[in-house]
Amino acid sequence: MASPGRPALSSKHATHRDQRVLVDAFCNFHADVVTQKRLVVASGGALPHDAIQQRLLDAFEQQASKIQGSLPEHERRLFEETRYVMIAMADEVFLHLDWPGRAPWADKPLESVVFQTRDSGDRFFNRIDDALYGRAPASSQLLTVYLTALALGFRGRYAPLGTGEPETYRARIVDFLARTDPEIVRGEDLCPQAHEHTATDAPLKRLPSLSRGLLPFLVVLLGWIVIGEILWLYRTAELDKVLDRIEGAS
Repeated sequence: MASPGRPALSSKHATHRDQRVLVDAFCNFHADVVTQKRLVVASGGALPHDAIQQRLLDAFEQQASKIQGSLPEHERRLFEETRYVMIAMADEVFLHLDWPGRAPWADKPLESVVFQTRDSGDRFFNRIDDALYGRAPASSQLLTVYLTALALGFRGRYAPLGTGEPETYRARIVDFLARTDPEIVRGEDLCPQAHEHTATDAPLKRLPSLSRGLLPFLVVLLGWIVIGEILWLYRTAELDKVLDRIEGAS
C-alpha cells in the first residue's frame, strides 16, 4: 500500500468563507438531527419514525437547493459527498437511540431513501483511506467534514466492535491536515452548532480546532465518560435500594 502523499488540495487557495461551506453545511444539518433526536427523547419515543425522517429529508433538500447553485462545478461533487456523510451520521444517531422507531428505521434508513445504498458504515472509512493514501483527490474541506463527523462520535462499521479505530482515523486526518492545509480550521471550532451525540451521548459544548490539538478534547470527553459512569452507578444503587424496600414490604 502506498504511503500517504501530499496530493493537491482543491480548497487551498479558496477564500475563508469558501473553506467553511462544506463543514458549515454538515454542521447545520447535524443541528437539525440533534433537534429531532431531542424531540424523540422528550416524547418518550412516541414520535413516529417516518415523521422524523420526513422532517430531516425536508431540511436536507431545502439546504441543497440553497447551496448547490452557488457552488462552482468542482465543489458540487464535494458537496454531494458531504451530503452522504450527513445522511450516514443521521442514520447512526437514530439507529443507536433506544426508541420504538429504531427497528423500522433500520429497515429503511435514510441512506437507502436518498442514495439507494446501505454501506455507509464501510464507505465512510474507505473514502478516508482513499484520500489519505492518494487513491482519490484529497479535499481539505471534505476531510474536515469527515473529521467533524468522527469528533461527533460516528463509528460506522466499528460501532459493534467497540474498538479504537475511529480515533485512529481521526488522528490520521489531523496529521494530514496539519501537514497540508492547517489554515482551514486554525483558531476556530470545527462545529459550533453541535451540542451532543458523542460516542457516549454525553453533552459536548464545543469541538476543538486543529490548532489547539485533540488532547484537550479527549480530556473533556474522558471526563464526561467518567461522570456518566458515576451517575449510572449512583442511579443503579438507588434503584437497588427501592427494589429492596419493595421486596421487604411484600
